[in-house]
Amino acid sequence: MEINGTDEYKRRCGEIAARNGIPVVNPELREIQSVPKFESPLVGARELALSRTNDKGMFITTSATEGKNYSGTLLGVFESGGRFYAVQRIDENRFILHGTKREDIPALEVLVGRDAEITSNYKGILNIIDSGSRYERFERITSRGR
Repeated sequence: MEINGTDEYKRRCGEIAARNGIPVVNPELREIQSVPKFESPLVGARELALSRTNDKGMFITTSATEGKNYSGTLLGVFESGGRFYAVQRIDENRFILHGTKREDIPALEVLVGRDAEITSNYKGILNIIDSGSRYERFERITSRGR
């Protein structure tokens, strides 16, 4: 498949295609193979945040509060030790590391670079809302119900 459009659009489509096993013929997108992998979740979050910002004095924490809603720019997703994570910038120098699941990656990828409201807990992401349109993109039903 060949992807056409702006550089940013092609990059995003190339990442999504690679994660779903769809071959891309664009020479400029060949280096995109899969979700980046890191040995440590915090190292992965720091690398991803640094690649998207110039903030070297960042503070990264995990989202462990039951049902807490975090608002800010979704920077991207990565894998560490077989688990998947999303990194969100919530203010000038604070970033939240959300645990997630492989099947959630496509829903997250469409929001990379955009403001989103993410509700999560220690088990993972419960809900994602695109802050720009208020359109609910994704909802995970927990075993206790919501």
